[in-house]
Amino acid sequence: MLRITKFRRDDRGATLVEYAIAATVFVTTLFAVLEFGRALWAHNALTDAARRGARYAVLHSSGSSSSVKNVVVYGDPAGGTQPILPREIE
Repeated sequence: MLRITKFRRDDRGATLVEYAIAATVFVTTLFAVLEFGRALWAHNALTDAARRGARYAVLHSSGSSSSVKNVVVYGDPAGGTQPILPREIE
């Protein structure tokens, strides 16, 4: 009862076209999932960085705003020496 059918010459081309369409859809979906995951990771990383920055600002608050400016501009929380600018060298 089992009947073996051989592919005709036209059927092989149709199979290749069907595979190409299905593979395109599959690969596009795969890359969409990967890109969505990467965007979600970036969003979570930025959220965590903002949370840590806000926590640091709350825990290390100071009375004067000059030390805050030094942290933001120079990265020196102690308010150490400022870098020499090129016009001050002469």
